[in-house]
Amino acid sequence: MKYKHYSPRAEVYVLKKEHTTAEINRIKSSFTDKKVLIIRENASTLAQNLYSYFRSADKEGYQIILVQAVETTGLGLAVMNRLLKAANYRLL
Repeated sequence: MKYKHYSPRAEVYVLKKEHTTAEINRIKSSFTDKKVLIIRENASTLAQNLYSYFRSADKEGYQIILVQAVETTGLGLAVMNRLLKAANYRLL
């Protein structure tokens, strides 16, 4: 049996790193009647806190989690691997 990494109950979407704040807010507003959490952090902070953010989102009842992508070099490569798996490869 293949090991399954933790994923929150909320739907996770990875946002392209090029998105501006205005574009992210527009995407957020497209999820009408949903409680949406936006996470915009650097790779190091995400590496340290990603699962904490996910557990908090579960606890607080978020239905959608939007996480902005990070550079896919160094630590960012591992972070993006976890993010994309948690998001079932949903990229906006």
